[in-house]
Amino acid sequence: MTDLPQNVTPYKTTQAFTPETVPAALLAMHRTKEGVWGRIDVLEGRLTVSRFADDGAPLRQDLLPAGAHAIVAPQEPHAVAFAKAGQFTVTFYKTP
Repeated sequence: MTDLPQNVTPYKTTQAFTPETVPAALLAMHRTKEGVWGRIDVLEGRLTVSRFADDGAPLRQDLLPAGAHAIVAPQEPHAVAFAKAGQFTVTFYKTP
């Protein structure tokens, strides 16, 4: 998925994470909360976004260059990893 639904609104954006500051929880498989979408924006470097089935089986990996983004659906299992050092942010969205 590359776009957010039209009916969602942003409510929080993280700080810019680097390889030194990214929380370990984001590097391991995790999920957003029910009803919460995430937009991962790569500011610098390259980021790998891995997506998983509900049972943890790998589904696919997307390599995102600077300027690209990925959308994570509510409760979609995923993880991130730096492929090239840089920065990224996550903006969280929910339905009003």
